[in-house]
Amino acid sequence: DWIYWLVHVYLDRGDVCYIGERFCVGGGVSIIISLIVILLIFLSVFFLMKFSQRKDQ
Repeated sequence: DWIYWLVHVYLDRGDVCYIGERFCVGGGVSIIISLIVILLIFLSVFFLMKFSQRKDQ
């Protein structure tokens, strides 16, 4: 599954690996990066929604 390849979480040692384990972060740093990524995705979706609403009017 491509999602597991993109972001792979090792709960036993608390590591998060992105993009086929080429970029790995451990411990609390991974949680912070994951939160930032989720926040960026949320903001981009929010702006796309507002932009599409403005375009329809």
